Amino acid sequence: MKHFVKRPTILWGIIIILLSSCTEKYSPDGALYHAFLEEKHEPYWDINVRALWRPRQMQTKYHVCMYFDGERYTGKVIQLYANGYAKFKGQYLEGKRHGKWTFYYDDGQAQKILEYQKNRLRSKKEFEREQYDDEF
Repeated sequence: MKHFVKRPTILWGIIIILLSSCTEKYSPDGALYHAFLEEKHEPYWDINVRALWRPRQMQTKYHVCMYFDGERYTGKVIQLYANGYAKFKGQYLEGKRHGKWTFYYDDGQAQKILEYQKNRLRSKKEFEREQYDDEF
C-alpha cells in the first residue's frame, strides 16, 4: 500500500520541475526578458578637480548594474506590455545600458529613442503619438 502513495508524489514532483523549467527567458529574436535581470547598486568614487586638492570632498556615488546568473549581463533585452507589444528594447554592455534603447507606447508606436554609452545618455529623440480617427 505504501508504494501507491510514493509514486504519485514522485510523479507530481517531476511534473512541477518540468513546468518550472519551461519558463522562457528569451524572446523569439534572442533578447532576454528584462524581468530576469537583477539590479545591483555598485559604488564608485566621484572625483572632480577640487577633490584632488581636498580629499574630503571625494564622494562615494552609486550606479546601477544589471546581473544575470550572478554575472554582469551583456546582450539584448526586451520588456513587454500585458497586451504583448514591446515596452522597450535595448542592450547592456557589462551590466550597463549601452547603444540604442527604443521605448514604445502600449499600441506599439515608438515613443522615444535614447542612445547610451556605458550608462551615460548621449542622445535623445522623442516622437509625437499619432492619433487615429475611427471614422470609416
